[in-house]
Amino acid sequence: MLSESGQADFQPSPFLTSDDYSLYIPALNLVNVQVSFADPYNAKSALDVLKNGLGHYLAPPGSGQKMVLFGHSSGYNWDSSQYKQILREINALVEGDELFINYHGVGYRYRVNKHEIIPQNELVKVMEPTQHEELVLYTCWPPNKISHRYLIYASAVKWLMRPSQPLHRSLICSDWLKTLL
Repeated sequence: MLSESGQADFQPSPFLTSDDYSLYIPALNLVNVQVSFADPYNAKSALDVLKNGLGHYLAPPGSGQKMVLFGHSSGYNWDSSQYKQILREINALVEGDELFINYHGVGYRYRVNKHEIIPQNELVKVMEPTQHEELVLYTCWPPNKISHRYLIYASAVKWLMRPSQPLHRSLICSDWLKTLL
């Protein structure tokens, strides 16, 4: 839903911890990248979470709605974190590549179905919620520029597991995933 200002309404999640929220993208060799919730109306909030991995807007995984993940593609001088270029090769993702999320002990699997490049000022359209499970991953594009955004869209494939005990973060890796597929 859009507010009167044309921005998507931000609904804070009751799950504002990243203690058990990570992303694995085999095609980019990204393993156990921490994901943290951010306020889409607070630029400092978005930049702060990127010091530790990726940021997250909108609904949480498994909600049946859209979630938006974002990260850096460029190594800005002011950013000294190890994640300042984490999505620099996002354009290597192709239709059919998979992304895996561990969120509060539940594994989720998403499959890339399209990509697009949009002007930065059109990003608000990406923030419009949906009533179906969808993951959007984006970064500034091209690297070292901020004029556009490279977006990857992925659809939910299935929940991988719902264990009775929460999974330890170190278990979310390619070997663990192979046992579930």
